[in-house]
Amino acid sequence: GGALGAQWAALKAMPDSPTAADGAAPAADEAAWALKRHFDEASAATAELVPQLADAAQQLGARCEELAQAEQRCTQLDTELSSAQHAASAEAAAAERWAAAVDKLSALRAQAERAMRLRAEEEEAHSLSSQNAFFTASR
Repeated sequence: GGALGAQWAALKAMPDSPTAADGAAPAADEAAWALKRHFDEASAATAELVPQLADAAQQLGARCEELAQAEQRCTQLDTELSSAQHAASAEAAAAERWAAAVDKLSALRAQAERAMRLRAEEEEAHSLSSQNAFFTASR
């Protein structure tokens, strides 16, 4: 790296363009000037790119932060959703038990009503037969 560094330093030290006196410079010097120009252009381009890259890196960092927060929120929502699903299925189970209890109650009520109707019919039949017996006896 040292030799290359020295070459870059030498290129940097050269004036921006050959003076008129250097007009008759040999081909090697022309190549050096061309290299100097390329070096200057590359340096300028790099100088322009550095802040742009820094800006892009900053934006990327901010975006990554947003994504991390969004991921956290998603995890939180997943947790909330799963506990809501548990709650909902527990509620559904409770509702089913409630419905079963209501069914059982109405079955019991229907049974009780039937029993009362039968008893009423029996009593009626009994009282009719008692009356018959009474009328028969009183003749």
